[in-house]
Amino acid sequence: MAITDNLEKLLAAGQDNAMVRFGLGNAYLQQQEYAQAIEHLRAALAHDRHYSAAWKLYAKALAAAGLDGEAIAAYLQRARPSSVKGRPLFVRVKAAHQALTPGGVTQVVVAASRRAGLPPITAHRLRHTAATELLRAGAPLVEIGQLLRHRSELTTAIYANVDLVALKELARPWPGGAW
Repeated sequence: MAITDNLEKLLAAGQDNAMVRFGLGNAYLQQQEYAQAIEHLRAALAHDRHYSAAWKLYAKALAAAGLDGEAIAAYLQRARPSSVKGRPLFVRVKAAHQALTPGGVTQVVVAASRRAGLPPITAHRLRHTAATELLRAGAPLVEIGQLLRHRSELTTAIYANVDLVALKELARPWPGGAW
């Protein structure tokens, strides 16, 4: 008999508590049944809002289900290690949970590119590619600058030079017909 069957029996018998719900959420997550995992983990958190392991697993289940925005919000609200100082989004896995440095982010991105069988890709290249693709998709430079957290619009303006074909469509003809 599967662990989910045993835990569901406990639940049906009236033993509805944070531990039973956490166990069900964990088991369903391992079985890749994300909707059920999320449902039981939400119930575990309704029983105990300070259940940090449930918050962490809940964020993991949301991410596995493709609900990335909700997963990040859950992580930032409750699942992030309490020792983190400030408001960094990315922190080191091992204590002390300090903010990842730009070099640390680059190491993660390079390692991921190698695992994917690609040549090493740096975090800077990833940011540049994301900004370029957003621009090609029609995103305004102001929004791209906000996403990249540029302090100046002039810093973001360098991306306007990337797509010369699109620039030619926007530019007015030069007097005398140079274009």
